[in-house]
Amino acid sequence: MFSKILNCNISAESGATIDIDDAQDVANEVSHNLTKVNARLKILGSRARSQGRESTQKEWEYLTNIRADLAALHQTLLKRISSANKTEKNLRAQQEQESRTFADYFKDVVRSEASCVDYQRWILQAEIRYNANQARLAKRQGL
Repeated sequence: MFSKILNCNISAESGATIDIDDAQDVANEVSHNLTKVNARLKILGSRARSQGRESTQKEWEYLTNIRADLAALHQTLLKRISSANKTEKNLRAQQEQESRTFADYFKDVVRSEASCVDYQRWILQAEIRYNANQARLAKRQGL
């Protein structure tokens, strides 16, 4: 298939090497072309029922081959996008784990061990104290 986005021919094999930044746009382009081919096949099927299968056999084979190629390319692109998304999600989760402080762990423990009412009350008290401290700091810096 010729990609207008990449300005070159692409196939299922080359789909695995497409830059991840372009992969979603190319997948959308392939999906659009696949939809058009499926619509043409549907029209061709209607014509074949009314005029006889022999009159449309070559075009049917041609379109089904194109559809198979587009579907394979689309699957390759979707796998590449999914893999990149999983990798990015795992990297973000790892970074979040590495940047957690003692306070984060303490908050998790309190959340799981305390009753809901106590936890909410403690969170509210902590927010009140934090906001009061921030206001004091802002006032000091303003002087």
